[in-house]
Amino acid sequence: MKTIPFTNGPFMVNSYLLYDDVGVIIDPGHDCSEIIECITERKIEIKAVILTHGHIDHVAGVNYARNAFDGIKVYMNHNDIDLINNLKFQAKMFSLPAPPEVVVDEFIKDNETLNFGNLSIKCLYTPGHSDGSMSFVCGNQVFSGDILFRESVGRTDLFG
Repeated sequence: MKTIPFTNGPFMVNSYLLYDDVGVIIDPGHDCSEIIECITERKIEIKAVILTHGHIDHVAGVNYARNAFDGIKVYMNHNDIDLINNLKFQAKMFSLPAPPEVVVDEFIKDNETLNFGNLSIKCLYTPGHSDGSMSFVCGNQVFSGDILFRESVGRTDLFG
């Protein structure tokens, strides 16, 4: 498995491309152009977008990925659907343009394993940053969204 991190958008969100024989994107931020370019150059077949939670900085690029790669599905925990349904309000809160509506195709649960080709991703329910926060374990890596911050407790003024 290979992992390529990308930092993008006004909140400097960490987005990730995970791939082996096929790939997934974790938390596509506002500007996915670098991720899409990387995927296109490497000719990676993208199967899914997986969201750690529903805050705007982690989901704003979902539709850019959908438009670039046919047939991908979006996965998220159902406890953050209210966040997804209120992206316009989230955008207004930060004086950002509202992204297009994000549609979640499948809801993931605690201890569920998602398999995409040779990628096996264990889903762990880790609420705290939001009601539906999830962490993903793939190989020896953990993708935790905004559950962990380096030398900080992170934001405490957001929904949930």
